[in-house]
This record gives sequence, structure tokens and C-alpha cells, in this order.
Amino acid sequence: MSSKQGGKAKPLKQPKADKKEYDESDLANIQKKKDEEKALRELRAKAQQKGAFGGSGLKKSGKAKPLKQPKADKKEYDESDLANIQKKKDEEKALRELRAKAQQKGAFGGSGLKKSGKK
Repeated sequence: MSSKQGGKAKPLKQPKADKKEYDESDLANIQKKKDEEKALRELRAKAQQKGAFGGSGLKKSGKAKPLKQPKADKKEYDESDLANIQKKKDEEKALRELRAKAQQKGAFGGSGLKKSGKK
């Protein structure tokens, strides 16, 4: 009766896998994955700390904003490109001013020009 009968059977031990040999590209990929995982863990920890309530999960309305892309280096423009850019900015500014004028209340109201019912 000294033999072991009850309880859970132990699983058989698996033989250890042989160490694989990696070339430089494999090592670079492995290092890249490790760096990405580390950055992801840091971002998660940082996201949990934000907020007045310590990231207690208060739900905000609206869609989640995507992560901001890094700013691209400023491009070098020649004179014709600069002139076109300035022209576009001026046109946009004029449009904004016209919209602001159209929204102002006055004799013509904010809904644009109104026609009278008479012909």
C-alpha cells in the first residue's frame, strides 16, 4: 500500500529543444520585436496613469483618435511653389471672412439673402 495510486498523474517531461543558430537578419528581427514590445508596455503603463482618476476607465464620447504621425521634414519649395501656397492661403482666408460675414446677424440675417414673396 505504499505505492502511489491517487491524485493527478504527472506529465512526462519533454526533451529540451536544441538552441537555434541565428544569422544577423534574424537577430535584428528579434531585437526589433523586443523593442516594439517594450515600447508597447511603456505606452500601456503611461495610458493607465493618465487622467484625473488615474485611468479608472471613464468613458469618453466619440471615436478614439489615432496616434499622431511624426511631423515630416519641411520641404524645400521654389518660388513658383511658394507663390501657389501663398495664393491658396489668401483664398482660404477670404473664404473664412466671407463665411463669418454671412453668419453675422443683420439686415440679411444669418440665413443668407432672402427673396420677397412678390414678383
